[in-house]
Amino acid sequence: MTTHSPMGGSRAECFITCPGSVSLGRGLPDPQSDFAAEGTKAHELAAACLKDGSDAWLCLSEEKGVSKDMTDAVQVYLDDIRRWDDQPGQAWIEEGFNIPELHEHFRGTVDFAKLVDIESGPALRLWDYKHGVGITVEVEDNAQLKYYGVGFMLKIKKELGISVGKVFFTIVQPRAFHPGGPVRSVVYTAEELFSWAEDTLLPAMRKAETSTETVSGEHCRFCPVRFRKCPALEKNLEEAGIKTYFQDEGDMSKIESLSNERVGYYLDLVDKIKIVSKAMETLAYQRLQAGQKIPGRKLVNGKADRLWKDGAEEVLSEKFKAQAFQERKLLSPAQVEKLPGGKELAAEYAFKPPAKLTMVAEADKRPAISMDTKSLFTPATEVL
Repeated sequence: MTTHSPMGGSRAECFITCPGSVSLGRGLPDPQSDFAAEGTKAHELAAACLKDGSDAWLCLSEEKGVSKDMTDAVQVYLDDIRRWDDQPGQAWIEEGFNIPELHEHFRGTVDFAKLVDIESGPALRLWDYKHGVGITVEVEDNAQLKYYGVGFMLKIKKELGISVGKVFFTIVQPRAFHPGGPVRSVVYTAEELFSWAEDTLLPAMRKAETSTETVSGEHCRFCPVRFRKCPALEKNLEEAGIKTYFQDEGDMSKIESLSNERVGYYLDLVDKIKIVSKAMETLAYQRLQAGQKIPGRKLVNGKADRLWKDGAEEVLSEKFKAQAFQERKLLSPAQVEKLPGGKELAAEYAFKPPAKLTMVAEADKRPAISMDTKSLFTPATEVL
């Protein structure tokens, strides 16, 4: 159960999109960054606190790499899980599952799971803690979460004989900005998850067994092949007129073979590419604003924090007294929601202001904003 799966949940998005990443990455180590090591330590801290019922700040130790920033973030995760302490049900902490009946590599580990009873029958609540600050993780249509949901439902069925009807997923990511706040949830029925596994996940796992097809994209950031000779990335570089780092070094398969001078050279090259890239982004943004079409890009509403409506301060101050303020500043809507009865008041008095337009990849799930001004007017013939 502790063996890392080449097709585990954390890599689901990668091998579903790029099946060749499995065969190309087989046997390759993935150098762990300082950020990944910090995330591992944060998960260990969270698991220890959940097991003994303690709070994260009690483990604060700069010498052991447990900073105040880490304990504050982990505490958000602990607090959200503990909201369900009064609801009976079996719980699992850092629990693994292994479903070889579906596929020999179908296995993984969930951060926290709880089996609960709701009006429609048994349900599963799954939490996934994300300590990262640079990459915001979406909870909707998240392949990793759906993978975990399918695996854990089958584990419960096999070990307890209980069929789960719904799975409630929650991502807790306290250190990265998201308009939905640090705690975000979504619910799927068992039927929806099993259909996804049958139509998308399992065919992708079978294809990845032998495929050498590679596709570049956002998922490359988590692929071990990014440190090796990936055909898709190499093609991208060649199309951009960039000489790849595999063409003039001794070992043609390992990025570690690069000399320090060559690493510095390519970093300088990347800086120059960023200048050109920024110019292209500006030009594309201007043309999209003018209503033109740029293949692979669109305009969507950017992210914005909720603000308080006029009159909210007086109402919140009367209900929560000093609790509604932090250093003489009104708490944010997300913070007020954690107070008793705060969700109802936030729903009534909080709003999201219009955000500036931002350009994203076509694959982004937010709806595109139309810049066609003609659609804003009714033809004069229809008025007459």
